[in-house]
Amino acid sequence: IVSKYNYDEVNLNIDCPSGRVSGKRKFGAILMHDKETAFAMVNTMRENNNKIRVPISVKTRVGIELDDGSVFDTADHLFEFIGELRNRGCRRFVIHARKCVIGGLSPAQNRLVPPLNYPRVYELCHRFPDCDFILNG
Repeated sequence: IVSKYNYDEVNLNIDCPSGRVSGKRKFGAILMHDKETAFAMVNTMRENNNKIRVPISVKTRVGIELDDGSVFDTADHLFEFIGELRNRGCRRFVIHARKCVIGGLSPAQNRLVPPLNYPRVYELCHRFPDCDFILNG
C-alpha cells in the first residue's frame, strides 16, 4: 500500500484517546500501556519498510491514565517507552504534551483538560538527540 500510493511516511498513532479506538480494538493511546503490542507493530513496520524505505514515525502522548485508575504518567515511563521504540527502528516522534485520560474524558476534553507538560518533551529531545521530535499539543 505504501509504495502503491507513494506515501512519504508511515505513522503509528499511539495518541487517540477515543474509547472506540483504545478499547477492545487495542490501538490508539492504549498502546502506551500495551507496550509489547506497540513494539511488535513498530518491528513489523520496520521489517516491511526495508523494501520501500520511507520514514517510520510514532505519534504518542507524554503519559496515560486508564479507566481503571492506573496512571502511567512519569518521565521514566515515557523515556523507557520512547527508548524501546527507538531501539526497534523508529527515530521520528510526534509528541502530544498532555497525558491521555481514557474513560474519564472525551477526545475533545483530552485535547484541553490535562495540563501541558512541555518540560517532559524537552527532556526527550535531550535524552534522544538522534531522534526527531515534533511537538503537537
